[in-house]
Amino acid sequence: MYIVKILKRKDAASVIVAVVLAFILIGTLPSVTNDLATYLAGITGTPNLEWREFVAKPLISAFLQVVVLEAVLRVVIYIRPLFVRRVTKSSKK
Repeated sequence: MYIVKILKRKDAASVIVAVVLAFILIGTLPSVTNDLATYLAGITGTPNLEWREFVAKPLISAFLQVVVLEAVLRVVIYIRPLFVRRVTKSSKK
């Protein structure tokens, strides 16, 4: 993939691609965790649950987003060495 090739470089193009990917994640991550946050906050359809909608749900959603991001980073860190070839002193010849 060209995205991975660009991200490996250390120039302005890699920063731009990383920022665009971050904006994509910012838009999709809340939609993934929204239903679970609604369930965990106990919001059903009952009126007068404003504190749950305005306090509990955003806090739970933020916590879930951090957990999902941490899980994705751990998977990437675990899988990355499988795809990256290490350069040793004997292979530099």
